[in-house]
Amino acid sequence: MCMPDILQEEATRIRGLDVDHQEILFDRNSWRKHIPDLDDLLAGIPGDLISRHTMYGIAPNDPPLPAPCTPARQADLRRFFILVMIWGYGNVGTGPWRVSQMIASPRFPEILCRVSEECFCGFFLKAYDTLISNIKWLGPAFASKYLYYFCRKVPAHVKPLICDRVVLRAMRTFDWPAWCVNYIADGNTPRRQAHAYGQYLILMHNWAHALGCRPDQLEYFLWRRGTEAI
Repeated sequence: MCMPDILQEEATRIRGLDVDHQEILFDRNSWRKHIPDLDDLLAGIPGDLISRHTMYGIAPNDPPLPAPCTPARQADLRRFFILVMIWGYGNVGTGPWRVSQMIASPRFPEILCRVSEECFCGFFLKAYDTLISNIKWLGPAFASKYLYYFCRKVPAHVKPLICDRVVLRAMRTFDWPAWCVNYIADGNTPRRQAHAYGQYLILMHNWAHALGCRPDQLEYFLWRRGTEAI
């Protein structure tokens, strides 16, 4: 399999990464200014750190069969969406305002319900397209973050992973066919297309299988490598 040499050299390190306890620092006061019910949403989450492990534990469980999206279900999906955005943005200054704009649309609950049904059916790329096409201010990076957490419990061989600019920055440093990364990420248009995200998922899952690691361990390794390149 074609794979960057650095991944093979770092295979042991990648397999040892503690992805689950990656923690993100956030400022409650900054988020509270734009999301008035923040304290209710953060119930059970003490302090000013939120980890992947925490997010795994609060992901809504999909029913065994598609069910009507009740007001209670809509509230659960809204809470989960906001918490994913908090984990994703952390202390980035524009984050709270941008999220407040995302959730302000009257169609926001309907969109999350549709995404839930698409994920239930395994239509992950359709769900990705639904998110970025219908929620203003939500781009590919944060759509992928939402799907990564939301679909964690969905039984599938290839599941959503986070795909942001930091991860792609790391991929561009590899000595391997550059066209593949360019196909996924160059400019705004290609990266917003679901088939480009699907290419990324297949590539990452294939590499992870060859390395004997979890796909999100590989994503986390790339993210850490990408931050070093800033």
